[in-house]
Amino acid sequence: MKNNIILVLLCLCPTIVIGQVPNDELDELIEKAIQHNKSIRSSEANVASYKANVHAAWDLGKTNVYYSYDANNLAANDRALRVWGIEQEFQFPSLYATQRGLNKSKWMEQNALHQIVLNDVSLSISKIYDRIVFLQNKEVLFQRLDSLYASFAQAGTRKFELGEANYLEKLTTESKTKQIALQLKQVQAEKRSTYEQLAAMVQIDEPLIIQCKDLQVFQFRDEVGGKYWKEEYLNRVSHSLKKKLSLQSQSWIPSFTIELFTGTNPSLDKRMNGFQIGIGIPLVFNSNIAKRKKAKFAQQSWNYERESKQIKMDKYILQKRSDISQLQENISYYENQGKRLSSEIIKTAEGSYKGGEIDYFQFIQSIENATDIEVQYLESVLAYNKACLELYYFDYNE
Repeated sequence: MKNNIILVLLCLCPTIVIGQVPNDELDELIEKAIQHNKSIRSSEANVASYKANVHAAWDLGKTNVYYSYDANNLAANDRALRVWGIEQEFQFPSLYATQRGLNKSKWMEQNALHQIVLNDVSLSISKIYDRIVFLQNKEVLFQRLDSLYASFAQAGTRKFELGEANYLEKLTTESKTKQIALQLKQVQAEKRSTYEQLAAMVQIDEPLIIQCKDLQVFQFRDEVGGKYWKEEYLNRVSHSLKKKLSLQSQSWIPSFTIELFTGTNPSLDKRMNGFQIGIGIPLVFNSNIAKRKKAKFAQQSWNYERESKQIKMDKYILQKRSDISQLQENISYYENQGKRLSSEIIKTAEGSYKGGEIDYFQFIQSIENATDIEVQYLESVLAYNKACLELYYFDYNE
């Protein structure tokens, strides 16, 4: 029994790889999500829609084709003219250019939003992937503990039957065995739930199985790649509001109308052609002035909001850097002291229990303390990796 305990204890500590290596498995999951995730597909279609709308700025409106017969409109032969004509209204050329600039800015704004969607999906998959690896490591740890306590339970029952152990020791052994088995089931249930989250993000029909066995400590690089697109989006919104104000400022610029017509009647041997050019002048400016003020106030409001967002984003970066620094200390403690301490606890407890220096209860308490150190380390690595991912992908959402 004690020789089996030694073998199990040697396997308690999960393998932890320090450093960051290329992860083809994670990259492949992200690539599949980019190809199949419906939110990404919807975002792409939205960008294409705004891109197509850029050319809609050159909208001349409907062309008016008409026919008229008016007895008051007489030719030289005192017969009424039958007139066919075509009429088209044009806005001032600069208005079309400004509208196109606004439409293009809206397209680039949506493109920035699409990049944010890609960034957020990559972040979500990376965090879910890392948590699955964490849970699989934790599952292995509790499976080994479950095996250890099951062996204790069998031995405790046998000792009780032989009269070598009291009833309290038997009950305690059975209680600890059930407790570890329950914790193992909880870890396995959480792992299944997390796999469902991953499937909901990747959105493919084939089953997903994470092969990675090692929970790696990410190599911290003080880079904030995802921040670029969120700042780009803020810039594009500002540019769109500027274009909208410029467009509104041109609302009182005159428009032009060109009309071509031809008339004839049964007694004429030729057509009577003509043209008409008109100009549309807004006589009441109150509505245009009010709309321009509204657009200007909207721009000012956004400028204040953008400044507030920028301040909060800068503070978010400082907060994440602080979190990463603290979590680095926790991991360093384990690497420098905790890992050695955990091994010493297991080694000393095993020797003392084998030599009869400590009883079963003290031995169990020592094993639980060593296990807690291992679990705390895994949780620290998971929290550290999560903070690194959130900083790099810039998981700031207000």
